[in-house]
Amino acid sequence: MKETLFNILKTMVLLAVIAGLFYMTNMSTTSANIIKTENPNLTIFGDNIDSSYQPYIKDGKVYISTKTVGNFIDDKIVFASDTQKIIITTDDGVYKFKFNSDTATRNFKEYNCNQALIKYNEAAYIAVDAIKDIYNIKSDYNEETNTISIDKKGTSDLPLNYNKVNVYSDLKTDSNILETLGMNNTVTVYTESLKHNRWYKVKTDSGKIGYIEKSAVTVKSEEEIEQEQKEEQKPQEKIIGFWQYGSKVETLGDKIDAVDVVMPTWFALSAEDGSVEMKYSKEYYQKAKANGYKLWPIITNGLDSESNKYVEYTSKCMNSEENRENLIKNIIDILNTYNIDGINVDFENMREADKYMYTQFLRELHPLMKENGKTLSADIYFTSYIDRSGLGHACDYVMLMGYDQRGNWSTEAGSISEISWVEKQLLSLMNDSEIDPSKIILGVPFYTRLWNEAQDGTLTTNVYSMQNSQDFIDKYNLEKKMDEEAGQNYVEFNDTYVTYRLWIEDAESMQKRADLVNKYGLSGVAAWQRGFETPDIWTVLDNALKTK
Repeated sequence: MKETLFNILKTMVLLAVIAGLFYMTNMSTTSANIIKTENPNLTIFGDNIDSSYQPYIKDGKVYISTKTVGNFIDDKIVFASDTQKIIITTDDGVYKFKFNSDTATRNFKEYNCNQALIKYNEAAYIAVDAIKDIYNIKSDYNEETNTISIDKKGTSDLPLNYNKVNVYSDLKTDSNILETLGMNNTVTVYTESLKHNRWYKVKTDSGKIGYIEKSAVTVKSEEEIEQEQKEEQKPQEKIIGFWQYGSKVETLGDKIDAVDVVMPTWFALSAEDGSVEMKYSKEYYQKAKANGYKLWPIITNGLDSESNKYVEYTSKCMNSEENRENLIKNIIDILNTYNIDGINVDFENMREADKYMYTQFLRELHPLMKENGKTLSADIYFTSYIDRSGLGHACDYVMLMGYDQRGNWSTEAGSISEISWVEKQLLSLMNDSEIDPSKIILGVPFYTRLWNEAQDGTLTTNVYSMQNSQDFIDKYNLEKKMDEEAGQNYVEFNDTYVTYRLWIEDAESMQKRADLVNKYGLSGVAAWQRGFETPDIWTVLDNALKTK
């Protein structure tokens, strides 16, 4: 009898499990097919998307055009025409999708994506499920309105602060009430879609989009969250570093207490395929580490950047997805092999047409640097081939080359780095390019130029170190005068045939540059180049920038 009852119970449980599985499978199919396949509507972050960007439903999966992603979610998404891939970059990931492939890559490692990228009507479409975690978004479907909604997770499902919250059709209380909500309801808030002192644009649980008064819900803007994160971070001590041409250990010298980072010229792009020429010095490395310095060696786009072949190499490397990936892999491999702390990218004399693909290279490099615990910095110039805003957002630090205002190309004598000129460029980086000042390192000169003007107006110039300048002043017993606009001491000397002019880099000018770092909350200074300074300069920078 007991055995019979046990068998009956066992059979009943088995039938229940089978029925449950059937029900779940049936429900799953129903859920997958619940989206009406004819012209579903689409809203992204509360805005109705034009019908030309309608989503596509395939096998129960929602796909949206990559143009839709680019226009409304991520304007940095890239289509690599050479390899037919879609590339998405975030702070810690570079994602690559191929058409009709079951695998994608994140930071060059494969993972299953179940054909996330397809072609529909000759356009690229990507599965919403494949990008939800990348962009921190969620999607919902409203059967009543046949609408797919894509929203940010951070401003979704927010509870209300009190009951009887009216959702209005317009920005006024005498407009139609779409719905009345209570504290058991939640809303999605579109903080970016509407900038208003009194109202939030919201979506209700039932999918209705309208307006509620701000007091009804507590939401933090991205700016507020970012500010809170900054306040939670411990104040970082200013960085003091220098570039060094070559790897002479004698020039590197003994430990300088003020210095944190050294950047020798070790690496260069040597071919369009992303090959890297290396001039690593083990002796220099060991000495720098013994001094307690971090190493961020320079990588240039050719040791002779004026040569047309390097311009061509750079262009072909930047415009090829495969070549960029090879270059990134080579950089990471070198840094890991030799236990180097970071890299300073200094690509110059590029084609203006390549500026955004250079930025893309840095966007793709940064996640790999971060994953491997390395620091990425890039040098910024005010020139047409540099996308300053893009570089500022792609890298850990950007180095403003705050010198070479004038050079051997100039037709008139003057300072190579007027303090007013430097400040103007800093303000442009912060205000126009919207680069966080905590990411900016000010490049300062340890050199100047002696200008020689002949009677016939011929102008020549020579690079002078700080000691050269002092020797010149002493030789002719010259009296220094402050040029207020330049922020530098100035001397002038006339002989029979030539007038000599010299704007001097010294402790006074360096103090003014350090003052700019403190005034705007920059991350520090980097000097070109080691060996051109007088010893007192390190004391000036140490006292001005380091916490005592």
